[in-house]
Amino acid sequence: MSSTLSSRFLKSSALRIVETFLGIIIGFFMLPFMVASLGEHLYGIWIIVSSITGALYIFDLGFATAVTRYISKSLAVDDRKETSKIVSSAFFIYFILALVIMVVSLAASFFATHWDVDADNANLVQILVIITGVNIALEFPFKAFSGIAAYHMRYDLLALSRIVFKILSTAAIVWAVMTGYQLIAIALIGLLASILSNFTFYFIAKYLEPNVNVKFSYIDKAIIKSLSGYSAWVFFIDMSRMLKERGDLWVIGYLLSAAQLTVYYVALRLVDYAVQILVSAVNMTTPLITADYAKGDIKALVQKIYLFSRLNSILALITIFGFVLFAQEVFQFWMGGTFDASTAYTICCIVLFGKMLAFANSPVANALMAINKPRTLSIITAGEAVVSLTATFLLVYYYGLEGAALGVVFPLLFTRTVLIHLCLQRDIDFSILTIYRNLLKSAAVLAVPFCTVLYIKSQLLSDISFAYFIGLIGLFVLMTYLSISFMFTKKEQEALSHVLPSKLYRLLFGVRLALAHHQRVERNS
Repeated sequence: MSSTLSSRFLKSSALRIVETFLGIIIGFFMLPFMVASLGEHLYGIWIIVSSITGALYIFDLGFATAVTRYISKSLAVDDRKETSKIVSSAFFIYFILALVIMVVSLAASFFATHWDVDADNANLVQILVIITGVNIALEFPFKAFSGIAAYHMRYDLLALSRIVFKILSTAAIVWAVMTGYQLIAIALIGLLASILSNFTFYFIAKYLEPNVNVKFSYIDKAIIKSLSGYSAWVFFIDMSRMLKERGDLWVIGYLLSAAQLTVYYVALRLVDYAVQILVSAVNMTTPLITADYAKGDIKALVQKIYLFSRLNSILALITIFGFVLFAQEVFQFWMGGTFDASTAYTICCIVLFGKMLAFANSPVANALMAINKPRTLSIITAGEAVVSLTATFLLVYYYGLEGAALGVVFPLLFTRTVLIHLCLQRDIDFSILTIYRNLLKSAAVLAVPFCTVLYIKSQLLSDISFAYFIGLIGLFVLMTYLSISFMFTKKEQEALSHVLPSKLYRLLFGVRLALAHHQRVERNS
């Protein structure tokens, strides 16, 4: 990799991390502000509208991935005319899809009365669905230029533009809400910010590739056919993912109330923040396993599966223990005393358990992708989506919001703990027992700080002050951190030193490294 590309890669990585954490921080503070300012019912309506219109992205049909691939391929051989044909053909496809989205948005707006909203807010929902639908439709034609920035490794420009618009749109929403405006104003601010962001995306593409143009004469039937063929399987994956991520929100919005949906959504957001942080910290498994598979080094591949499964399971256990100990107080301090923190806590713990099951076993899922088995994983994901949606619909009747959370987790109890391992074993010889034996060892060690803090917390008053709360978190973090360094063997520690970022490695093993250095100094003296 050249020094220029290395510089772009590092700059892009840094800005994408900043973008991720900025989004988490803004969301963390904006959520209680919006709920307190609009009320749980009105904010629940906003969640319903967002979940409906967010599903319109499925009309991408997987073309974004196909366009990125074909643009990168043509630019790699320095064929700008071919790139222009791809962009023009994609623009034509996305223009048609944008028109379809507008029609679907208008149709969806007339079904507002079927959701659990009062008659006074039915017209509001219709207007919001139309505004947000138009927002998404206007974004689609600009997707024709996706792939240009990726080919040039200029994710930094994209991330920087998104950061700027995120800050500006958030500031505008805060101002609007504080001056008395409500959901329609928020939707219009989002529409304006999206339009400006889309044009910025276009200008970045033109800056990087000024000779790539959109022309009617460049529209090519053969290219449209190629894009359609490649995108079909991606669309299947995207559809499955959408059902998994939004199905529970649709069921709650349809069967229960908008206010109850707000409680459920707040619980999900806290879980999502934790997952985003974990994924951004250790999401490097696939390329490493792929490299071993390409070299034919199956032994190294299996060792990485064991190693990263162990690392992920440790992080998952710490997250679960931390949420069980502190999530209810987090909801109370975060959302205020009138918020139903108890229900949110139960939902949060149930959903988190399922998400952490998936995260702990993600190295196995990534290995399926690395050995070129996307079809297997896609079918599993689709099965999870169908079972989850069905279970959620049935369980909400009996258990309310908690039933929806159980429905989300239900399929993962089998697919992510057993099924993906068995699928991988058909091609790679590895031991499932070794993975779970390591998991039990990690759980036994981490149970010590968990049980210690749980006991201390149980001896305190039911209403813990903020100072005591921070103190207990500090104690749990300190005891857990001291435990982590000694949970890996020297061989595992050495292996991690070659794959983890140096700062993360020193953070995880700082105590052990310091003790080893101290022992060396004493021996030498």
